[in-house]
Amino acid sequence: MRAREEKRREGGEGSLLSNQSQLGMTGLVTDMQTLESKFNFRMKLYELREERKIKASTFANLVSGVLYESRFGPWFVEPIVCGLEDKVRLFLFSLHHHSLKRLF
Repeated sequence: MRAREEKRREGGEGSLLSNQSQLGMTGLVTDMQTLESKFNFRMKLYELREERKIKASTFANLVSGVLYESRFGPWFVEPIVCGLEDKVRLFLFSLHHHSLKRLF
């Protein structure tokens, strides 16, 4: 576990959401750790409620909502969500810390 945390601090690893999507973040390490736990919590709630895995585009909307909730006391991170939609189309999504969307 400690080796994984050190590798993450060096920027060598992102969070795996599913077999087909991944989350990467840059910014303040403490904010990244806190947000990662919030994202995991919300992702698990989604999977319990919907009884299916979350898509990358749906997770990007979830990330945008979490960042928008704290727009007056922003998190100092810039998350990137990437993945495969429908096993064919590539999805790449980036957010500024004010939750401004950039879709590539």
